[in-house]
Amino acid sequence: MPTNMIESRVHRILRRMERYRPARPEDADRLGLTTLLEQGERLIGMYLNPPGPITDEVAVTTERIFLHRPGLEPQHFKYCDIQDLSMGEEEKASRSVTVTLKDGSVIVVDFAGGEGKLRDSLSFLHFLSRAKDDIQLGNTITERSDAK
Repeated sequence: MPTNMIESRVHRILRRMERYRPARPEDADRLGLTTLLEQGERLIGMYLNPPGPITDEVAVTTERIFLHRPGLEPQHFKYCDIQDLSMGEEEKASRSVTVTLKDGSVIVVDFAGGEGKLRDSLSFLHFLSRAKDDIQLGNTITERSDAK
């Protein structure tokens, strides 16, 4: 049973997406995240866009999101730094989530997978919204001794 609220949200919201998978031991090294992860921070999973115009890989950790774009340094934001979340201009067809941070900077995260109401961008928007709210409200999950 997940002992971290973010891990719980990942399990409930992201794991069903075809392009999402749990992190593998080699992922942190491959993406150059080993030295960027803070003490106690763990890589939970990866969202892999297919080869094509969207080449981003989205790494989900217990504290933040890392965007890996080939040839560039990983870009990242912490869940606690999220001010606002929105979809692209045409929300019904959008394959991106726009993240506005508390410092005013804006990061656009692209997702190629899913169709219609099951677009991966909508699932990620839901995940980020819940993660932001959980942190602001101080919600946590602790391991239950009576869990079966």
